[in-house]
Amino acid sequence: MRRTPWKDDRQEALNEQLGGGTVRKVYVTIEEWTYNFGPSRFVRIFTFRNGSVTDIRTGGYGYEMQREEKKRTP
Repeated sequence: MRRTPWKDDRQEALNEQLGGGTVRKVYVTIEEWTYNFGPSRFVRIFTFRNGSVTDIRTGGYGYEMQREEKKRTP
């Protein structure tokens, strides 16, 4: 059964020290992709920072998609 992931993205501001007391603000794009494989499998969450994987987490058990969600899945 094919599952469509959920994507959440945001910008995070970081202060970068340049030396001599100079600081500049740098913005990092963070994306979290969540995969639900159903009620008998664990949810997997992948975090990307500027396009590189920085974290992979395992959540609790997934859930069966409701009929309305299945209609919206491509």
